[in-house]
Amino acid sequence: MTKDNNSGDQKRLMLVDDDPNLILLVKDYLEFRGYNVITAENGRHALEKL
Repeated sequence: MTKDNNSGDQKRLMLVDDDPNLILLVKDYLEFRGYNVITAENGRHALEKL
């Protein structure tokens, strides 16, 4: 498998979920697709990272 190449503009998103296994799975997939992923385990931690 090769990594997708973007047009140079890396999209950033925040992934919030209380299941660390799900976060890891989705984060890996999104990073493979060219996204810069920030994760948080709950809403409070997400707000702290904004």
